[in-house]
Amino acid sequence: TGAANATGALAGEAGDDATRRVLGRIAREALECGSGIDRFDPQELAHLLVGFAKAGHDSPDLFREAQASLLNRTLTVQSLPPASDSEDEEGGGAKWIALFPSFVKLNVRRSASLQDFITAVWAALLAGRSDPLLLRRAIDSAGPYLDSLPLPLLVQLGQVVVSTVTLLGWSCTDTQGKSMLERLLAEDATEFSQAPAVQPVALTARRPRAKSLAAAKPAKQIPASQAVLAEKGQPLYASRSDSDSIGADFLRRLVQTLRKRRASVSRSSGSPVLDKEDGLVLSPHVAAASSRLHECVSGALSRLGVAHVNEREVLGGIYVIDIALPSPFQAGATESRPIAIEVDGPTHFVRDTLQPTPETLHKRRILKLMGWNVVSVAYFDWENLRTESARQAHLTNLLSPEGSAAAFTKNADVA
Repeated sequence: TGAANATGALAGEAGDDATRRVLGRIAREALECGSGIDRFDPQELAHLLVGFAKAGHDSPDLFREAQASLLNRTLTVQSLPPASDSEDEEGGGAKWIALFPSFVKLNVRRSASLQDFITAVWAALLAGRSDPLLLRRAIDSAGPYLDSLPLPLLVQLGQVVVSTVTLLGWSCTDTQGKSMLERLLAEDATEFSQAPAVQPVALTARRPRAKSLAAAKPAKQIPASQAVLAEKGQPLYASRSDSDSIGADFLRRLVQTLRKRRASVSRSSGSPVLDKEDGLVLSPHVAAASSRLHECVSGALSRLGVAHVNEREVLGGIYVIDIALPSPFQAGATESRPIAIEVDGPTHFVRDTLQPTPETLHKRRILKLMGWNVVSVAYFDWENLRTESARQAHLTNLLSPEGSAAAFTKNADVA
């Protein structure tokens, strides 16, 4: 537990040499001490992998051994009725159903929950170290329980599935041989194009104030994370086999369930909602806005006369785009893809550097693969613009075809 907690605490400070040495030591001791990785319980293993993935610290042996250990655990699935908060005599409305697949070794002393599996494969995908067998087991095991998974876990599962299809190349086709992901994205695009332009929402909740550019230390030369390597086009994943596929019905049910659950949450006054950045369940007044920076950027776009939508959900909220433009910024532009503006505050960068976090880079890449032209508005750039005209000029440049390409390359290549 101590190793997992320490790794999580260090995840945002990967740019520091001392931090990298500590993470390296944790990985070595986790693999070598006592009975090795098998002495960790599944939740600790999942948290350990999340910490290393978020820190961008590559440890191939740790990810390989941890995923192999999880494969040897008995799987238990916790089913939580999504539409009811009532508690039964067993406590919390939790119903435990033990599953014993034929390939599971039953002599492992501690079982793993479905959440442990999903969290672990999410971290492994972020790090570029996914095990196809564990991926298969997590996805197949989740199928019967989509209606019962908590909303944050359902979103995380959706990110696993989309990453598996877009990054690993797993097929997901319907009976006519057409890509189910492309069909669902086309439905999203149709709905998006027909929606009226939304003016800036009244963003009242604020995140911690961004540090000024002067307070940020110069970007350090840190080893590129797996997500950074992915942005640079370097291969990360082993090629898939022909049997690697995801059922089209499963993906459609997953997206439909997310859409239904999010609609239900938004209609329930006072209900907690899902934060788009980190999957945490927040109180309504906190989740009403992404940040003061978001409000400023949205306001500047409105004064420029740019139609846009705030908090645009993709595939039922598997990903949420800060600000979306349904059409190219310039009339007659050859670029026909919609524009996704990501408003990147301090939490999107490794602490005390200008290096985007692995999660930030991963999301950019996925959105790009799904057909979006991704533009980043970084807090340190925005704070350095003191006048309204300077900020509008900055946005105009970013949203031009040349400017958006340059901005994406600049933010992706910092290492």
